[in-house]
Amino acid sequence: MRIISQSETVDVPYESVVLFADNVGAVHCKFGGESFRMGLYSSKQDAKAVMKMVRDAYDNAYEMFQLPKREDVKVDE
Repeated sequence: MRIISQSETVDVPYESVVLFADNVGAVHCKFGGESFRMGLYSSKQDAKAVMKMVRDAYDNAYEMFQLPKREDVKVDE
């Protein structure tokens, strides 16, 4: 599966990256010795919700997944 960044500037294979959420609400990936910001969200909880969306897309055999825009993700706290 391909993962496309929120800004559409990064496109990487999910099977070859380390994807992680930081403490301020950004989702990053490490690929080829470099780190890329894939998306920026309002909270760490929102970033974790996006990480779950990516895993669900992979589990459902999607060919690609683009990280959603910040305003399209809201987690009830």
